[in-house]
Amino acid sequence: MPLPGIDPKDVSLEVAGNNLTIRAEVPSEGGNKNGSHYEQTLVIPQFLDLEKLTASHRHGMLHLTLPLKESVKPRRIQIETQVEDQKQLAGVR
Repeated sequence: MPLPGIDPKDVSLEVAGNNLTIRAEVPSEGGNKNGSHYEQTLVIPQFLDLEKLTASHRHGMLHLTLPLKESVKPRRIQIETQVEDQKQLAGVR
């Protein structure tokens, strides 16, 4: 997300449920109260893990990283073989 000219200490991230709110308050120069205000709320899909959200800022860009939840990552399932059944069938003949 581009945030040109905004100091990262003037930016806050808040999570509530599956909503991520990004706020930036830029104080005006000269001490008056007419600074800039930016706010955006994003609805994050349920399969992303908001508990592991990380944020970084570099060259005017805010980078957010949201990994997949462990429960939606692909996993391998071991197939069990049942050799005992074949031995029993051979003895029945």
